[in-house]
Amino acid sequence: MNYNFIITKLQYMNGNFYQKLGLANNATQDEIKKAYRKIALQFHPDKNPGNKEAEDKFREAKDAYETLSDQTKRSAYDFNLAQDKIREDQQKQAERVRQEYATEGRWSASHSNRSSNITFGDVILGVAVGIVIVASISALLSDDK
Repeated sequence: MNYNFIITKLQYMNGNFYQKLGLANNATQDEIKKAYRKIALQFHPDKNPGNKEAEDKFREAKDAYETLSDQTKRSAYDFNLAQDKIREDQQKQAERVRQEYATEGRWSASHSNRSSNITFGDVILGVAVGIVIVASISALLSDDK
């Protein structure tokens, strides 16, 4: 079964399962079980008839417990959390670079227009002048001998 797809879908629907149970990411199986039972007793639909919010919290805790209590599902979930953290860090870094570029880019753009007016004829003329200078220097050096 493809747990990554299922876990990712649940994760984005319900948020962080560890936070839903009030736990750290390195919680033990006993801690997960105790946290789930506490929330399940508090928000169980039989104890809160007609309370939609309590029913939602119970369902979220149940989804979190089902994922975190199964080692295979938990490993896949933890992997997805780590990938999300990396992606989030990369997006923050990219945004910082974009902001720096935008700040520096405005300055660079105003100065880069000066060099963009060079034509192909200007380049050819520069090369020709360079050749004449090199030839003149060569001729002077050869006459001295």
